[in-house]
Amino acid sequence: MMPTNKKLVSRRTALKTALKATAAAVAPMIVPSSALGLAGAVPPSDRVTVAGLGIGGCGERDLGSFLSQKDVQFMAICDVRNERREAIKSMADKHHGNRDCAMYSDMYELWDRKDIDAVLIATGDRWHTLLSILTAKSGKDVYCEKPCSMTIGQSRALADNYQRLGRIYQAGTQRRNGSNFKYLFDMAGSGKLGKLHTLHANVGPGDRWPPKTSHD
Repeated sequence: MMPTNKKLVSRRTALKTALKATAAAVAPMIVPSSALGLAGAVPPSDRVTVAGLGIGGCGERDLGSFLSQKDVQFMAICDVRNERREAIKSMADKHHGNRDCAMYSDMYELWDRKDIDAVLIATGDRWHTLLSILTAKSGKDVYCEKPCSMTIGQSRALADNYQRLGRIYQAGTQRRNGSNFKYLFDMAGSGKLGKLHTLHANVGPGDRWPPKTSHD
């Protein structure tokens, strides 16, 4: 006779227990299609992980261009202003569809992260050289807004450090690369404008002058 203090285990209960155990074992094997590079997504191993230092209006436009690239994942923002940190985090999280963008007020915390490949620097002009060099020393590549530096000596130090460290540096020199500016540069160099005696520089926002031409 079976003891009364032991419960009988039905076949249904045993089956449920077995199914739960099977589900627990299989669960780690179920991964999002984006992690496998399916449905047009770039797998994590091929993504460029990016962070930002001091991203304001101009930097935000740069970040928009970064995010338009499918292989870019924006990981963190560092800024002394909380409202800027919040704005950039919101922009990145909305684009990626998550809440993963970290926020820092201390740049050394950002540099300490080993999972970041490159940093977008769009702080005030006088910080560009120093922050770019320190970022390279932390093992990360850099895209930095213009100007690269404030003096020729700073530019030399910037170039020397990047060559020595083997990192990649790209400056945001859109006004040098724009087709309308290149067109005028070629015109001046060819002599078609005659002898130049006075030059005027426009430092206002945007490429409003010279206007775009059919030579774009």
